[in-house]
This record gives sequence, structure tokens and C-alpha cells, in this order.
Amino acid sequence: REGSLGPYFHLAIMARRRNRTASKRGPSCRCRAVNAAVQAVVDRRGPLFAIRGSVLILRLEYQATVHKNCASFLAANIFAQHCTQMPVASPIPGARPQLGPVFYAGEWETNRSLQPKRILVRATNWVGDAVMSLPALAAIRDRFPQAHIAILARPWVAGLYRHEPFADEIIPYQPARFERGTFRQAWHDRMSVAGALRQSSFDCALLLQNAFDAALVTALAGIPERIGYARDMRSPLLTRPIERPRAGAIPPHESFYYLELLRRAGWLDRLPETLLVEMRSAPRARVAGLKRFAADGIVKPVIGVSPGAAFGTAKRWLPERFAEAACTLAQRLNAVVALHGSASERELCEAVKTQISAGGIEAVNYAGQTTLEEFIERAAASVLFFSNDSGAMHIASALGVPTVAIFGATNPVTTGPAGRSSRIVRQPVECSPCMLRECPIDHRCMTRVPQEKVSQVAIDLLQMAVEWIPEVKSSNCQSGIPPR
Repeated sequence: REGSLGPYFHLAIMARRRNRTASKRGPSCRCRAVNAAVQAVVDRRGPLFAIRGSVLILRLEYQATVHKNCASFLAANIFAQHCTQMPVASPIPGARPQLGPVFYAGEWETNRSLQPKRILVRATNWVGDAVMSLPALAAIRDRFPQAHIAILARPWVAGLYRHEPFADEIIPYQPARFERGTFRQAWHDRMSVAGALRQSSFDCALLLQNAFDAALVTALAGIPERIGYARDMRSPLLTRPIERPRAGAIPPHESFYYLELLRRAGWLDRLPETLLVEMRSAPRARVAGLKRFAADGIVKPVIGVSPGAAFGTAKRWLPERFAEAACTLAQRLNAVVALHGSASERELCEAVKTQISAGGIEAVNYAGQTTLEEFIERAAASVLFFSNDSGAMHIASALGVPTVAIFGATNPVTTGPAGRSSRIVRQPVECSPCMLRECPIDHRCMTRVPQEKVSQVAIDLLQMAVEWIPEVKSSNCQSGIPPR
């Protein structure tokens, strides 16, 4: 059919044709085929014709989802909306919808030469990844010290940025998923967020998250400059799609993945020679954490323990050994043990607490009872932290707390702690790192890590922390507690 639907079907047909020719070459070739089809239509016909009506858009995307043809239909549909004047749902009830502008390549090139005054950063969705992206966010602030930087983040990671100097504004983002029964709500949520972002008049959006959704929302918001890695079929929605670094092109730690995005975008001159992941709000968090412990009646030094891990049981060291190591150090430091975790890990933390209490050591279970910001403050006020490879490990390390991390199924080279005072304990076995959620054999990478080794690493780490701090010749030093 011709008319307003003509460009959409023309684009879809071209994408499907190219998909057929590339179907035998794998998913990456099919993604490139879609991107090439989109670009061919834009070059040949200019801005796409208007697609009128949100109901029509919903029907088209519902059809795309039901028939599992997102590679052709969804990419074409979203790109058509971006390039046309289509009403954007307003987040304010009763307000008139805003019309999205039409962008041309020439205007994008002009905007690239400008210094952005209002920058939107789409943050990663997981706590560990969010911590590892902190050096990139700090580099953005150093590059644009006068710019207004807003962080678009999921609610469960938003607290990480609340008191960091690079974040002027935190925008929570939690849309419904594109699933049967919630499709209409999911689309409405994204259009509402896009309308709010449009009213904020951002000059540029940097996408640290890799998903298609990150590019979709910023494109619907009409942000003129959108920078991100070219992956997940989202290149047509980016004004500056950046090629992903190949294996071995950059250092293996994940923090360099985000820093390399800035370097290739021209926002960073060179990658740092040594990696340091730190939270600049650590001093404030430590003071707040001491007040929280005092309110709970805890005046002794606190050892933090996080025995859980979100990825699966393969990442978890044995709970009884966490208890033994915590008791060893608590007796040495005359400390209280604080257990941390999510609500789903409360039972696990309670089991560790019971074993610690049986050894005559005071222990408190905070699992599932604190927000992320409260955990950050309590972790910052700890003198030592034991953890598996988890978001809690990354936070404690970034706060400068002496952190002992036990690794097994995952790779410490790519996701290990990179704070000032952290150590990794692992037992080399032939099957590690396997990157599996559940161990199919005997979990030897964790069962072969003795608590004596972990305790000794913690003692050595505390002694090194004492040597690093000049004012350690105080009365606190005599009790083995390094001041920070």
C-alpha cells in the first residue's frame, strides 16, 4: 500500500530481502543487513514519510513481536518514528503532546562540533557494571566540567551515583518489558520517558548500556547527538555508532571497555596506564555509615561480609568458611560482623550469622533491610570486607575499604576489584573460569579455597593498609585497626 505506510513496508521488504541473502552467515550479518537497508532507504528517499497514530504503531510492533521478526520490522518501525514528526506522549496528564523534530545528517554533523552543555548518560543495569563504569563517568566530568550531566539509571543502581560529583541529576528508569500482555504499557512507559527527556533539552546522550532499548529511548526523545557502541541492531538509532573494540585491542578489565568508548568518541585523549576505580563520595559515606552503626548501638569496628552472589551458586564460597574467616578477624580486631545481601539472600546471611554467633562474636544481619545508598554508607564505615565476585565487592573496593574477594567461576582479570586496597583469593583449577551459573561437578574452584588462606590475606591486607597511612601511629593502630 502507498501513503503513510509506504515507507515502512518498503523498508521492511528491503531488510527482509537482505536478511535472506545473509541468513547463512549468522546473526551479526543479519544485523548489518538491516542497518544497510535502513541507510539505503534514507539515502535514496531522504527523511521517511510520517507515520500517523500511536495505535497504528502499537499494532505494527505487536505484529513484529508475535511473528518474531524484530530484526526487520521493529528496527524499521523505530527508525521511521525517529525520522518523522510523530506525537510523543507527554508525562504530564492533560498536557499537549510534543512533536518530534526531523533530523538531517547535516544538522547532526553541526551538533558534533559543539561543546555539549547538557549530557545524558544511560547507565548500566547491574551494580557491578555500574561501579566499573565510574572511571568513564569521572572522565566525562573532567572533560566537560561546566556541563549538566544527568544519569538515566534503573532504580536499583541509581543510589550509586547520588553523591558522586559527576552526577547533577538522577533520572530513574524502570519501564515494563515488551512481553505479551504488557506490550502497550511497555511502549507507553518508553514514550513517557522520552517525552520527559525531550523537555529537558539534552544536547548529547552517551550510552554506556549496550541494549537496543537505550538507543530507542534517546532517539524517541529527539536528542540530537547519540553516542554508543554499534551493537544489538541499534546503529540506525545512533548518530555516532562506535565500533566495538576487538579482543586484545584494549586491556581486558571491563572498565576499559567504557573508557574506550569515550576515547573513540573523542572525549578522552588516551586510556589510563593504571586502572583505579574509586567512589569520590567515600569520605561522606564513611561518616554517614558510622552514624548508622551508632544508631544501631554498634560502636566497635565492623567487618562486612557479603556471602551471596547474583549470578548463581557457582560464584559463592562456602557459607561456613565465610563465618570462620569473619570470626578469626573479628577476634583479632575486637569487631562486630555485619552481613549484607539482597532480600533473596537473607536466609543465607542468617545461616552465616548463626555460625558466627556460635563462635561468641556479635553479628548483625542487614540483608534485605537496606537500600543501596544505606549499604554504601555501612560498607564505607567497615574496617574490612569479605565478599564473592559481586556488586558488593565492587562497591567496597571502590570505597577504599580493605576488600578480600574470593573468585572461582568468574574471571578476576576482567571483573576483579580495582580499588586501592583489595586482594583476590582463588584456587587455580583446570575448569576455572567456567562462567557457569551452577557447577556441574564438585565446585572445586571454591571448595579448595581454605579459610586459613583467606584470613591470612585479610591480615596482610590490613597491615599493608596501616603502612600506607602516615597517621597510623595512633592508639587505634595498636589494636590492629587501620584508620582511614
